[in-house]
Amino acid sequence: PHPPGAASGPGGAMSNPVRDPRWAGSFECAGPCGRKRLIAGDFSAKMVQRRQKDPAAPLTCKACVEARAEEERATAAAKRAAGGASAAAPPDIKCSKCGKAPPEVTFSRTQQQKAAAGKARCGACVAKAEGDERAGSDAKFEQRLAEARAAREAAERSGDSALVLKASAVEAALEGERVTGVKASGGGGRGR
Repeated sequence: PHPPGAASGPGGAMSNPVRDPRWAGSFECAGPCGRKRLIAGDFSAKMVQRRQKDPAAPLTCKACVEARAEEERATAAAKRAAGGASAAAPPDIKCSKCGKAPPEVTFSRTQQQKAAAGKARCGACVAKAEGDERAGSDAKFEQRLAEARAAREAAERSGDSALVLKASAVEAALEGERVTGVKASGGGGRGR
């Protein structure tokens, strides 16, 4: 009944640390922060998928990725201010979100290519959209978890053991997904 790699010592305490890479807290950031024992929720889904394919792959946490992106934006802004921009955006481009045009705002090469279709967004609007997307994703997950907790509490009040078990399993699956980054398979069978 002990986890793989763990040995039970006197009094049932684990005398050897657990070395199973699938356990919570086994993620480490290879970025500047160098934090250890992180959960999968601290990394993007792409990073977690990379870890699943290659357990030795270096991962960078969301905080380090955002800090690097902010640093790159600041460097690019300083370069533009110094007049060192390699290719200025054509003056006829306008941001499809805020309506501003150069030199008031800047556009990446990717966004300049989207200008013909009228879908170009300035750097500030792209950064805001990325932040909103991250916040929306996190908020959506927290909402699902809150709903699962409320369903479990309602099941406990009803006194139906089967309903409590089912609601608790859903809640545990969501909490496990946040920690490990692995979605529950849904079961469906009789476990054979």
